[in-house]
Amino acid sequence: MQERKPSAWRHIWILGMLLALLLLLQSTPAMAKSYPAAKVKTKSARMYKSTKSKKTYKTLKKGTKVKVLKEGSKWIMVKVGSKTGYIQKKQLVKVKVTKKTTKPAAKLRTLKQGSKGTAVKRLQARLASGGYLKKSYVNGRYGSATAKAVRQFQLINGLSLSSKASVAMQKKLYSSSSKRKPSVSAASWGSSGINSRFPIHGGMATIVDVKTGTRIRIRRLYGSNHCDVEPATKSDTAKLKKLYGGKWSWNSRGVLLIAGGKTYAAAINSMPHGGQISRTNGYPGQFCLHLNNCKTHGSNKVNTAHQTNIRKVYNYMK
Repeated sequence: MQERKPSAWRHIWILGMLLALLLLLQSTPAMAKSYPAAKVKTKSARMYKSTKSKKTYKTLKKGTKVKVLKEGSKWIMVKVGSKTGYIQKKQLVKVKVTKKTTKPAAKLRTLKQGSKGTAVKRLQARLASGGYLKKSYVNGRYGSATAKAVRQFQLINGLSLSSKASVAMQKKLYSSSSKRKPSVSAASWGSSGINSRFPIHGGMATIVDVKTGTRIRIRRLYGSNHCDVEPATKSDTAKLKKLYGGKWSWNSRGVLLIAGGKTYAAAINSMPHGGQISRTNGYPGQFCLHLNNCKTHGSNKVNTAHQTNIRKVYNYMK
């Protein structure tokens, strides 16, 4: 079979395409290796969308810094904010960019009473900024005041309680999620505002045992002299029972009550009595939660043990 020869029109089409490509390449400025930054050295500089555009895209004042994307013989491709365009090279001057070197963070290690040095001072400074330690104790020496501040931080941030600053505790302390020390209220029952922050018939709150750090979610039933509450779930019931050594008790324990964004010094017992809301929490009734100057329902008198523990909690968190 005889091979067909390309027509003259096909040759003309190919030559036309090559010519168009050549013109396109000539209209685009050759770009050399870029440098990172520059600033306007003239009174002002006009930025254009392309090197062929006659319409000003943006006018920059003298001293305005730009990010350099590409550099040609006459034009520089720059970025200013979110806009990208071209400025004449003669209107810009290079800016020396100094790379910021981040000093590697010191490796964390467990700190305890008796520890000394910059790691301790850094720990103390962070605790002080969170309200846990007085600035006068930021001295690089891990003493009893620092140990107490560490325990308070652990208590508020839901960590295991210890006088030692473990690596895990320090990671939490230096993170953005660490919580500041709250202002703990010992307001009297009548002026505490508890009924709006922790309303009857289903209001939810959290109690934190000061000795162990155990957190228990609770639900309020009622109570005009103090709060009658119940554990929120079976898990909370199990925590409460473990707190009392596996047996329900009338004995008082000091706790923090976190309700409606406010933290109170409080005290509880664990003995089930009276009614309940939940039938699935595994707790057969309610238990008592007292604030400052609360009274019992039966005698209409303050419970001495509860009031003693409330004062201890308040003084400990001062």
